[in-house]
Amino acid sequence: MERSHVAHHLTHWSRVSILLFTALAVTVAIVAVALNIGWYSGSESKVIWYALTLDIVFIVPGVYLFTIRRWRQWPKASILPIWLASIGVAWLIIPEPDQGLLDWIKLLLIPLELCIFTLIVIKAVRIAGANKQYLVERNDIFKSILQATRDHIPYPAVAEILSYEIALPVYAFARKRPETAARNPFSAHKRAGYGSILVGLLIAMFVELFAMHLLLTYLELRTLAWLLTLLSLYGVLWIVGDFRAIQWRTTTIHEDRLEFRLGLRWNADIPFEQIERLIPATKPVNRESGYLNASIIGDPDYLLELRAPIVCKGYYGFKKKVTRLGFRMDDRDAFEEGLTQAFQQWKVLQQS
Repeated sequence: MERSHVAHHLTHWSRVSILLFTALAVTVAIVAVALNIGWYSGSESKVIWYALTLDIVFIVPGVYLFTIRRWRQWPKASILPIWLASIGVAWLIIPEPDQGLLDWIKLLLIPLELCIFTLIVIKAVRIAGANKQYLVERNDIFKSILQATRDHIPYPAVAEILSYEIALPVYAFARKRPETAARNPFSAHKRAGYGSILVGLLIAMFVELFAMHLLLTYLELRTLAWLLTLLSLYGVLWIVGDFRAIQWRTTTIHEDRLEFRLGLRWNADIPFEQIERLIPATKPVNRESGYLNASIIGDPDYLLELRAPIVCKGYYGFKKKVTRLGFRMDDRDAFEEGLTQAFQQWKVLQQS
């Protein structure tokens, strides 16, 4: 009874929140339209524009803070993008001669940007320090980055996304792989010839990048030329980091589980008790619900059938529930032998 009362209260509060926020937004829009079509003029319109500026920049974010944010239980920091968006909206709809108050408000952005930049630097230094410690303990670059980021970023989704963005350049420029990864034989990229494909792709990207930059510069679109160049270079960094992660983060067989890893693309801890069977993948593979092709390229060699769904995690925290996992292995004989031995030993321990 008490739970239903709480649920009813939350539902009622959510409706009130949405109605308040919508009503305020509609009111602001109506006033802006009225001013633009000339219902008010002279000093009266200037006062109303100033009042409208305050409504858009402060009242609307304030209503969001105490209604929708409170109902959804989002972090208070979520008001920052709302506030910045409100300033942008005010800049778009308020005529330039009446933006005097808005110009003063924009000055608040300078100390805000400095504070955000300082906070980012402090967080980055702390994450880097924690990452060194975790790297020694875990011997896994991505796991150490993820743990260090989670320690200093209170929002799990943000921490996960940031971890991937940090990990890609780290893998791209890292000179030495962790020792455990160096001893791990179960890679999945060599037999597919993925390295050669990647080299060809990068050569084509650099040729296209050079030609496009020259063309845009010739057309006097220098800003666009440099923007596309920077985006392309980031793409190259992303591809290199992704490939090196695939080289280093490979599949591991433990005493009681299979730790499947395809770089940063797919990760899953699969307990032996969840494994139904491992069979060669037939072509074409049945791609019904619950199937994931985790091969680096092409069709899989193996199909791992599971007794119950497990969660495979992909880039930026993307999750997929899987009951059948398709994948490739470079050394299939060694993988089959290692998995069979570990599975048999685990069964003996379970029976004893």
